[in-house]
Amino acid sequence: MKSKRSIAVPMLISLLLGVGLLSVFLWLSSSTVTAAPQATTRYVATTGNDTGNDCTASNNPCKTIQRAVDV
Repeated sequence: MKSKRSIAVPMLISLLLGVGLLSVFLWLSSSTVTAAPQATTRYVATTGNDTGNDCTASNNPCKTIQRAVDV
């Protein structure tokens, strides 16, 4: 017959392992998930205009790629 001590040690290890795994699972499941920002199409043409333009309309493109990146 096993002693109380030899039975208690594996039970304690199993209990601590279970509590640890449960803690990790709860921590991972409680983290907030944020959505990626919505992509926006920017239009650029050599005949475009950079002044006061957000580059989102194909009939009113920006003149430079840098302006499209900056807005």
